Amino acid sequence: MKNKYPDKIINKNAFMSAWQKTCETAGTNTLVIPRTGTFLLKKSTILKGPCMATSILIELQGKIIAPPQNAWQGGSSMILVTNINGLTINGNGGLIDGDGSTWWPCGKNCTRPSVISFNACNGLTVNYLSITNSPKAHITINGCVGATFSHINIQAPGDSPNTDGIDISSSKNILIKDSNIASGDDCIAIIGDSSYINATGIACGPGHGISIGSLGKNNGHDNVEQVHVYNCSFTNTKNGARIKTFQGGPVGVQVSEVTFREFQGTSTDDRAITFACGPQGCLNIVLDHVSITSSSGKPASCSCTNAHGTGHNYNVLDFGAKGDGKTDDSQAFIQAWQSTCGAQGVATLLIPQNYVFLLTPILLKGPCYASTQIQIRGKVVAAEMNAWPTYKSAWIMISNVNGLTVDGSGGLIDGYGSSWWSCGDCQRPSAITFNSCNDLSVSYLSIVNSPKAHMHIHSCVGATFSSISIQSPADTHNTDGMDVYASKNIWIRDSTIACGDDCIAISGGSSYVNVSGIACGPGHGISIGSLGRGNGNTVEEVHVQNCNFTNTKNGARIKTFSDGSGYARGITFEEITLNQVRNPIIIDQFYHNSNSRNGGVEVSGITYRGFQGTCVNGAAITLDCGPQGCTNIMLDGNAIVSTEPGKPATCSCNNAHGTASSTVPDCSCLLP
Repeated sequence: MKNKYPDKIINKNAFMSAWQKTCETAGTNTLVIPRTGTFLLKKSTILKGPCMATSILIELQGKIIAPPQNAWQGGSSMILVTNINGLTINGNGGLIDGDGSTWWPCGKNCTRPSVISFNACNGLTVNYLSITNSPKAHITINGCVGATFSHINIQAPGDSPNTDGIDISSSKNILIKDSNIASGDDCIAIIGDSSYINATGIACGPGHGISIGSLGKNNGHDNVEQVHVYNCSFTNTKNGARIKTFQGGPVGVQVSEVTFREFQGTSTDDRAITFACGPQGCLNIVLDHVSITSSSGKPASCSCTNAHGTGHNYNVLDFGAKGDGKTDDSQAFIQAWQSTCGAQGVATLLIPQNYVFLLTPILLKGPCYASTQIQIRGKVVAAEMNAWPTYKSAWIMISNVNGLTVDGSGGLIDGYGSSWWSCGDCQRPSAITFNSCNDLSVSYLSIVNSPKAHMHIHSCVGATFSSISIQSPADTHNTDGMDVYASKNIWIRDSTIACGDDCIAISGGSSYVNVSGIACGPGHGISIGSLGRGNGNTVEEVHVQNCNFTNTKNGARIKTFSDGSGYARGITFEEITLNQVRNPIIIDQFYHNSNSRNGGVEVSGITYRGFQGTCVNGAAITLDCGPQGCTNIMLDGNAIVSTEPGKPATCSCNNAHGTASSTVPDCSCLLP
């Protein structure tokens, strides 16, 4: 969409005409708002679906501005994006200005619009969007499932009323990351029936912090659950981490299972921590590694009203564990776990430092009465293969435990894989398996030398894995780092994985999996699949971002058997750094050289964006699709070169349909 009159008005109808053509044309389409002008929208512009297009990219390169309040012609949002699935918005170089200064003085006497609202948009990706001076909230997200917002820049004065940065309501599986938000109210507010919300790398300030709520207005019933806010900073804000509810109703809003961990810094007065809970009380509050001092000259304080958080520690030494690295401590661990799981309130299984605990296979089984934590401070070592009393699929199996937190700070799990690897025909176990564990948090866990996969995640809903370290030699067969199977709402981030197979493999009925900040290598890269054998051969809504591959066999891989069925769809790999990778981008629909050329797993809606670096054999991009074809493949902004002198990087395609822009090597082999 071109503006013939730079810095003049382009009306709503021009936007709508361009949108309708983009939406109603089948295939992969791009709507461009060019950098050549400033575009004025006087009335709410509605970009509405559903669309015939299977994939839509909006490139916001220019500037969109709202008129002053007295020229606004109506609408609750300057731009409303509704009922569009699989939309990507890139705002790199563009700007949306809400001209809020003309609205703010009217306070509550006028109905102020937000700048941009996303309603019922699933599989949404928004990158590098800059918004300034909204009349009210800058971004609202309502009724969306599966959305990623990264590198968002929001700016409004600290005294601008109700100018929230991002408001989330009635939505789930939302990731907000690596963004700067300065506003006159909440940087992020999570309200009204929202769940599985992750926020990381947010610089907030000025503003009112990151808030849950407000909830329970007019005696309403509001739920928010499974929110994880991590690695954020608050500067000159009114609040930091806030939960706000109205007291109304006979019971009030129930607040429970809230953890505040690793807070460091200063407060402007002495009130560092305030728990003002209603008569029903706040339950299972955890404060861990919190260090807040007051800049007022007074000691920082903590005040509590009806707040409950006292728990019990169950040390494995108290149940007979020796920790000498020779005695089998398995029964002591099981007994300590049974006491932990059966306790009331908050209970912690403690594996203390300065001990080495030898274990044969153990099962830590729920459901539990307690809000349960496991702290691994010492070293846990597997018995050698010949000492196992019987084969088990996992050395440490944790099953049916909801709300579990595992903190491995200072500890180590050693699978003693060297006693298994030479046995090619043996059934080998994983080091640790989480089975049917919902609302799981695992951090700072170090695992080395698993017999097979280091970590297996099976049938879990809502799990976060952060600061994981996995190490095994590159030549160890099938020692995947992390296998995700039949699970959803999984977030793996800020981890280092070196192994003999896939650093991360996502397969078997998994969806809404986010992976970010992974250093992979050696290994076989990050894979979707393999798919097409057995049951549960579907994977969708996977977002892999800001990862690096070093000396790996593959980078971003999709692998399927040619004679199977199922699908891999809605998958994005972006901001990937490559260092001597053999197959940086590969779709292999003939995995293990399967001979069948019929049927196959459907692969569609795959995006590769922002790959930078080197490949070792020239085969930079390989899209080897089955007879049914891969559809809606998007290559955008990639630059991959070969390290072999005189051998340029190449792109090869077989039945691959999609588009390529700003990509090296050239991928003109893609079919429309």
